[in-house]
Amino acid sequence: MPELVVCLQHDETDHLGVGEETLRAEGLSIQYLPLWKGGPTPSGADLEALVILGGEMNADQTERYPFLDAERQLVRECAAAAVPTLGICLGGQVMARAFGAAVAAGSSREAGFLPVHPTPAALSDPLLSVYEEGDRVLRWHEDAFEVPDGGELLLRGGSVAPNQGFRVGATSWGVQFHPEVTRELAEDWLAMVGDRLEGHWGRKPEELRADLAEFLPAQQKRSQELFRRFAAQVRAHARPT
Repeated sequence: MPELVVCLQHDETDHLGVGEETLRAEGLSIQYLPLWKGGPTPSGADLEALVILGGEMNADQTERYPFLDAERQLVRECAAAAVPTLGICLGGQVMARAFGAAVAAGSSREAGFLPVHPTPAALSDPLLSVYEEGDRVLRWHEDAFEVPDGGELLLRGGSVAPNQGFRVGATSWGVQFHPEVTRELAEDWLAMVGDRLEGHWGRKPEELRADLAEFLPAQQKRSQELFRRFAAQVRAHARPT
């Protein structure tokens, strides 16, 4: 049986995009769990891999979205069991909170392809060493995470959102940007936010579409390699030597 990547969804517009195509090509299977529809959260000890996608809510809105609390516990269980875990945007924020780090609400609005800056620790990281100085990634968010105590900052951003990627332990990664994005997925997000894009993030749809035309092809190549590396982590966990 192929290794199974469980993917947590916070709304119906999000999916793994480039990651789904790449992971399936690597022989892995994917199961989406639509958390907003209810249902139990799995046990981390039973998983082979976990990906947590983005969403519009804040990571601390646990009363309104109780599944966010369950996600934090799942993140800790996966870390304890060395289950490869990748949190994307909101997913990275949930991971940061799971390990005790703060998430600042509404302080870090960005929408566009902006550069990342690897730290020295990133050079030997199994996943995020795919990024080189100045590589542009799609950042579309308004909240931002701190790096958990004991974690390693791997990718820096600018002054608005300085922390763009971290690792806790050997198998838990969180990123603030969207490596999974495709043109189709970005168009879904544009349709979802509508008039709020310019008022909330200070960008016009035509500006973001121009960014996509210029920078998305290079990002997708890096993302494919990122998810291939994640697949290798999954196989190593499922088939220890």
